[in-house]
Amino acid sequence: MQPTTEIVTLQDYRSRYAFYRTDIDLQEVHRQHPFIVVWDDHELANDAWSGGAANHSPDQGEWKVRQRAAYRAYLEWLPIREAAGNDIHLYRRFAFGGLADLIMLDTRGLRDQQAEANDRATIVDPRRTLLGAAQEKWLSDTLRASQAAATGWRILGQQILFSQLTMPSMMVLRPDLWDGYPAARERVFDMIESGRITDVAILTGDIHSSWALDVPRNPWTGYDPKSGNGSKAVEIVTPAVSSPPMFSTPSQRDVAAMLRPLAQHLKYLEGDSRGYVLLDVTPKTLVADWYFVPTVTEQTQHESRAARFVCERGSAHLAAG
Repeated sequence: MQPTTEIVTLQDYRSRYAFYRTDIDLQEVHRQHPFIVVWDDHELANDAWSGGAANHSPDQGEWKVRQRAAYRAYLEWLPIREAAGNDIHLYRRFAFGGLADLIMLDTRGLRDQQAEANDRATIVDPRRTLLGAAQEKWLSDTLRASQAAATGWRILGQQILFSQLTMPSMMVLRPDLWDGYPAARERVFDMIESGRITDVAILTGDIHSSWALDVPRNPWTGYDPKSGNGSKAVEIVTPAVSSPPMFSTPSQRDVAAMLRPLAQHLKYLEGDSRGYVLLDVTPKTLVADWYFVPTVTEQTQHESRAARFVCERGSAHLAAG
């Protein structure tokens, strides 16, 4: 691994990107496929937010200097549309004719600090933001413009699980997810409802596991899991390509087993495999296929389709295909 120490400076970040790109499989996938990318917190530092990071200490210098270095190296090495100015600006829209708008969000560089799981007062603070005020307004305007143009689908590409997992009155299990920023999520639901936005699909990663979910405002009130009535969108979560799976130990599998009966909007959860999701978008349907690979320790062409879920346009509901 280069460099061998924690990356902090611009040269550190540049060296780490250069080292990653010595991987022949990464070179090959970039040769064969176009990429639309957005960063995770580890492109900066663990649990990064707008004003710092969990593992950034004063002896590593000023956070803004480190953040700007990480952002500059990201723009240098990743295929991305650069925005004017020096401020972090990774949110953008890609139009695929009248079929779909792909709306890419940044839930890492502009967010408020992650709260502790037992700090309910901070978690429910209505002022807390995950996107930042400018990005929130942009998202609202973009959704309304897409709906007004009669575009078929609005697809949100973003980093962390959007759907609600924490039942009312329970402690938030993962405050790093949208569950840890409930006011920010409510504002997205407000955008959808006030703008009468339909046919929204949320594409998610980061959690190293495979999920398919309907997305009601409250999964336990006013939502019918059989028909999908009450759902405002659907969410497709892709597994990791190479990172360790999220639910690969007995205790982790117990958590997954507990979630399945409690979360009635959860249609699929597999947390012990690596792979990818193939999304097929047509004017009438959105079809998601999960493919898993048997190993990441050796090169292989073997893969298996593990699941298929279909969302009919106008339904905001996933059904097994």
